[in-house]
Amino acid sequence: MSGRVILMVQEKGSILVFALIVVAVLMVVGVTFTSVTTAEYRAAIAHTSSIQAFYVAEAGLAWAMQGILSGSLTFPTNLAVGQEYVAYRSAGFAGAEPLSSFMSDIGDMRISYIRTNEGWNIVSEGKKNLAKSKVSTKVDVGSGSDSGLPLAAMFGTVKLGANFAIVGDVMANSLEFNAWNTKVTGDVYIVGDDLAGKIKLTQPISNHITGTVSLVPSAPTFSPPDLTGRLPQGLTPRGSFTAGWNPSTSTLPGTGSYDSITVRATLLINVPGDADVIIRTKNLTVNGAGAGRGIYITGSGKGRLIFHVENTLSITADGFINTDGSFDKVDIYYYGTQTINLGGASIVKASLIAHSANVNIGASGGIVGHVITGGNSVTVSGAAEAHLRVLYAPNAVISLTGNGKLKGIVVGRELNGSGASGDRVILDGSPATTFTRFANALNLWPTGDVYTFHTWGGR
Repeated sequence: MSGRVILMVQEKGSILVFALIVVAVLMVVGVTFTSVTTAEYRAAIAHTSSIQAFYVAEAGLAWAMQGILSGSLTFPTNLAVGQEYVAYRSAGFAGAEPLSSFMSDIGDMRISYIRTNEGWNIVSEGKKNLAKSKVSTKVDVGSGSDSGLPLAAMFGTVKLGANFAIVGDVMANSLEFNAWNTKVTGDVYIVGDDLAGKIKLTQPISNHITGTVSLVPSAPTFSPPDLTGRLPQGLTPRGSFTAGWNPSTSTLPGTGSYDSITVRATLLINVPGDADVIIRTKNLTVNGAGAGRGIYITGSGKGRLIFHVENTLSITADGFINTDGSFDKVDIYYYGTQTINLGGASIVKASLIAHSANVNIGASGGIVGHVITGGNSVTVSGAAEAHLRVLYAPNAVISLTGNGKLKGIVVGRELNGSGASGDRVILDGSPATTFTRFANALNLWPTGDVYTFHTWGGR
């Protein structure tokens, strides 16, 4: 009997051990299953949050694009290339900008505009729980037609001396023919509701004006260029650069911030692709002193060469800039106050944009391109020829003396003409389309902006 009892006790002990093992295994399996399930759940939540964050960012981008197209949102005017403006920021994003909440039902988002050489980048960030997503699009500005230049010449006052002739249509507040042989070959539009005292004649009006005379109720409003805050930031410092006296060829290193650039020989600047080459310099001096010397552009891409000159811009003697290229390939922004002198036999094929400087085109110098200035004086004298596309100087008295000639579209406060006989101002409205990008970027007048949105991407 005793032996049997012992056997039963042993069997009971074995069952207990087996049961404990089974329970332990089940617990391990349960914990493992729970851990796997929790990890999968967390991954699913994170994935869902990531998708939701993407759709929030996408909604923010769509809001910004629609606002720009409709005109309810506008790009800021005072940002330099690379600077950012935050158009919308909800509480889920840190920052110093004011909070907005009218899209809180969609989710947390941050929408910003970043200034580029070509226009803007719109960047929209969405957030859901811990997940974030970002989408963006590139915006080109100014590809539309120009609606702000209805005529080829617009002035407050026009005063014409002996033998002076204008070819083209003119809009003005008043017009003075101060000699018997002064003439406008074209139509004249006088601002106001009455011609009395608006046109001064020395001969019958048909001797001075070949076209019709009409009244217009008001003139367009033109604003001077404002370059405040447009100096590019964050460029590579490159010190001073000189292309010296010897008849040699130098190559500028490229985009960067320079203390000064002096050109007395041949200077090549490569614009290899579609990106602009940005040159910021305190001083730019171009004194070619011989044929073939000056600044020349290499490269076949669509990018432009853009100068930002802070203090001194001097183009004298035989100073050449881009003489063998298209004027639309080079832009020169000048932030200083000194008069810009294009003298000697200098030739410039570029657009010149000055914040407040006066411009003097003298001797036999010449420029092909747009001239935009907030200065109060533009002079074309000597035998100079300004084959401008648009001369936009709404605050300036524009004076032509000697044999100086001007061709293109002209906007100024006053036109004074004297000197040699002949067609001295030849007005041509056809090149205004290349001016639209400046009108848009500098807010010179409302132009019916056209925006091109590139395919957007995200992450």
